[in-house]
Amino acid sequence: MRLDFARFTTGWLALVLAGPLAVVPLPAAAAAPAAAPTVAPAASNRADGAVVTLLTGDRVRRFIGSGGEPAVAVEPAAGRERVGFVRESRPAAGGAHLSVVPADALPLLAAGRLDPRLFDVTELTRQGITGGRPLPLIVTYGGSRVARRPLPAGSHVVRALPGGAGTAVLADPGRGPAVWAWLTGAGVTGSAVPAVPGSAPTVSSKAPAVPGKAPAVPGGVVPRALAGGIRTVWLDAAAPAVAAVPEPESYDLTLRLVSRTGHFEAGVAQAVDTVTGAVFGIRPFSPDGTAVIRLPRGRYDINAFDFSADPGNTAQPLAVTLLSAPDVNLAADTAIRLDATAGNPVRAVVDQPAAVLQFGELGIVSGRAAAPAAASLGWLASSAYQLFAVPGRHPTTAHTYAFFFRDTLAAVAPDTDPASPVYQLAFLHRGGIPARTVFRVHDRELARVAATEHIQGAPGTALRADFARLPLPFT
Repeated sequence: MRLDFARFTTGWLALVLAGPLAVVPLPAAAAAPAAAPTVAPAASNRADGAVVTLLTGDRVRRFIGSGGEPAVAVEPAAGRERVGFVRESRPAAGGAHLSVVPADALPLLAAGRLDPRLFDVTELTRQGITGGRPLPLIVTYGGSRVARRPLPAGSHVVRALPGGAGTAVLADPGRGPAVWAWLTGAGVTGSAVPAVPGSAPTVSSKAPAVPGKAPAVPGGVVPRALAGGIRTVWLDAAAPAVAAVPEPESYDLTLRLVSRTGHFEAGVAQAVDTVTGAVFGIRPFSPDGTAVIRLPRGRYDINAFDFSADPGNTAQPLAVTLLSAPDVNLAADTAIRLDATAGNPVRAVVDQPAAVLQFGELGIVSGRAAAPAAASLGWLASSAYQLFAVPGRHPTTAHTYAFFFRDTLAAVAPDTDPASPVYQLAFLHRGGIPARTVFRVHDRELARVAATEHIQGAPGTALRADFARLPLPFT
């Protein structure tokens, strides 16, 4: 039996608490392919067996962390290596309920064009849609006589919906981003979709261009329209049963996100009840960044990301801003305004000037006081994105509420040069988003870790997940 050895120098590894600098050395994790996946939160090398392929062709691997908490590693599909992802988690029986949404799906999701369950990793796992199984979709069309575009190879129509409103389709996202290209307008050939009585002519094969917007590039965001006259795409699966309960006293919460650049692309937001720990997704967002949700009376942390296009920045065409309004007292209809133009840059600076962000996560954690679990909203980022965060006005300490930023820095992509150091940093600020989010760390303040992986048998496609772990649930 052959024993192959792969040596990796993981370099500097530390946990840095924002404010007074405290350094805690952390162990390195398992091994992976050369194209390192984005990992959040920190995972051990023990998987729970679930691999979910999203509608975009990106794969999400579920893990069980060393503390028993669920975690995910995202493996972008070929050609999508610079796409970022939103990760949402909320407390649930047996751990956390996890969702992962690619950046280019955000506008369609925010506009109500896509079913959120298509990116709900926990729900897809519950439905048994794992291991590359085809996604059962309900595709609806606009107008009265839509000419259907050919399906990509590997996908086929199951049935027509009554009245010709659409079709049920089994889509194979395991063929890379072909299904996603079919939905969003790229020319993908395949089997023809049978005509449905009462269908209407195609509205457009591509979404309309946005005036003054930079052309689509890796890391950018697609327009809000689906292609080929498609109106909406839903998961063709039964929703979990929900018991009927009397509606409690409730009020409208209106959330307005002010775009950082004036080119609002999408918004993602959640309301976290700081007393019960319940989490409510806030969507859809209108083109001006406004969303309205009806919530039970209570006190909430309103956490959000603004995604705005920056047409003048071809290297980083999307500005991602973390915003939050903690401890909002919802005792009447309430309007909240979160202004992304007030955001400060978020980045880490180390002694080696050539070391730049390779991947990381920016986010916030909210939950009720002394609870073992909390909700988190995070952005899994590559170097293709500008990162900002709007500082809080005052510390919030009555319940779990914290800002976090995990950052992997290197001069070259990890695993391409074993001699090149890799910085695994994690920054935590309890009480809210700090005023200073440019974190300067010196080598003398960090622990140095060298790791050697022993791989038995022929070289394979093991998963390597290097990280710095934070002492908070689901981070």
